[in-house]
Amino acid sequence: MGSAKADPLLRASCAGAGSAEEAAFRQWASRSTRTHRDPARIAVTVMLPLGDIEAEKLRRFADLVGAHGGDRAVVAIDQNFVLPDVPRRELSELYRGLAELGLAEASAGTAST
Repeated sequence: MGSAKADPLLRASCAGAGSAEEAAFRQWASRSTRTHRDPARIAVTVMLPLGDIEAEKLRRFADLVGAHGGDRAVVAIDQNFVLPDVPRRELSELYRGLAELGLAEASAGTAST
């Protein structure tokens, strides 16, 4: 997974945010993002506990993916979503939208998922 602390593009994504929001964003980004072969993009894992999501939340998630997630989501073998082509400039807006939906868990890719 990537590291928001070491990645200047990720640090810039949350510039101006309050310290609690910035800390939450950094923790989420450090655990839920991976580098991409295109430096202007990043891959994001969205954790779905037990692979479960309600229809309304799924529709709103689909809107987020279309607006900020590169318009593509993949279901991973661990039943989470992977957004493989997120433009880095959209990362903070994607995070805010995921947080509003309760999908910005900072534990994607950890043993506790």
